[in-house]
Amino acid sequence: MSDLPIIAITLGDVTGIGPEVVAKALAHPEIYELCRPLVIGDSRVFTDPKFAAPLPALEIASSAEAVPTRSAWPSTPGSVVLLDLHNLAPEDVAMGRLSPVAGRAAVEYVLEATELALAGAVDAIATAPLNKEAMRLAGYDYIGHTEILAEVTETARCTTMLATPGLRVTHVTRHIPFREIAGRITTARI
Repeated sequence: MSDLPIIAITLGDVTGIGPEVVAKALAHPEIYELCRPLVIGDSRVFTDPKFAAPLPALEIASSAEAVPTRSAWPSTPGSVVLLDLHNLAPEDVAMGRLSPVAGRAAVEYVLEATELALAGAVDAIATAPLNKEAMRLAGYDYIGHTEILAEVTETARCTTMLATPGLRVTHVTRHIPFREIAGRITTARI
């Protein structure tokens, strides 16, 4: 178990499908055969019934504790180590409603996961969906995860890649209205 990579999994926007997707994914035994999941989020999301994402968790208090726990990682499907950022009170958000509180928290989850990866405390990051409008309302002007990662890692040029065995795809356009796509496809961008 201790030789499996630690994957930081961000909770995403809690007013959307992020918590449910994370909880359902971590209910699969195959996940624990491939990695040791570390959820970055707020534990109250998994205990408040309005989120419909029950998940038993072994909470850790700070990112500094993520490294020492490498040898004592839970291996039971459905249980997870959770780095609780304590940054979102469930009473401050409503499911399915645009929320700057949820937007801020979602960005903070990605920022924390990225810092853990840069410090070598985790081996990779997996992210649940963000709400771009909620992020903007919270004061962040990112169009997605890629731009957050690029800023934190001081990467000047980046793109999103979707990969599967035998196929890799990068996007010429991302997160723009459908009617603007044709005008953005140029030789230079390709």
